Amino acid sequence: MSSSNAACTLDPMPTWLIKRCSDVLMPVITQLLNLSLLEGHAPAPSKKAVVKTMLKKSGIDPMLKNYRPYLRALGPILFLIYASGLFKVVDKHPTNLHTYVDDTQLYVSFKPTSLANAVNAIEKCIADVRTWMASNLLFMNDSKTEFMIISSRKQIAKISVDSVKVGDAIIKPITSVRNLGVWFDQHMKMSDHIGKILQNPRILGRLKRKCCDC
Repeated sequence: MSSSNAACTLDPMPTWLIKRCSDVLMPVITQLLNLSLLEGHAPAPSKKAVVKTMLKKSGIDPMLKNYRPYLRALGPILFLIYASGLFKVVDKHPTNLHTYVDDTQLYVSFKPTSLANAVNAIEKCIADVRTWMASNLLFMNDSKTEFMIISSRKQIAKISVDSVKVGDAIIKPITSVRNLGVWFDQHMKMSDHIGKILQNPRILGRLKRKCCDC
């Protein structure tokens, strides 16, 4: 068998031994898995896991905000089940929610004349989200929260927001943001995204080769 011999410290026997005895063990393991799926039940030992936290980059301070979130190890479905309570929290506010794995976005639509109400609504929603996350063993990295107003140039000229409060952090508005690999500016134009792509020498090289092939 060409699969890896990687194993967990909770495994009752090493992977290499299971592979060596696969002709005897596989029918038993297959039967156990099928019964577990059929009855919707898993043995208690199978519900345990070992999670080792890692710093995002080597050499940085070992602070909580510098560790990678490992709830994504649950997988997309289990994570959504775990975090489903977040939607109920946001539903209590005049805000909308968009999530992708452990990335959460709050947004609210408003007219320039109701700016103060919109800022107040988003700050109250964030405060409730932080409380919910803390009670569910989740962590919001306040200082890395980003805030941007999206509209036309004409409408943005009527708006002035110095900051929003996220926990103890004061977040200043930005003019462009990266969302799932794509850069957006506050006017929803793609110029920033194109510019950053062209700064990548590998992508630029591919584009040049394709142009030459044409």
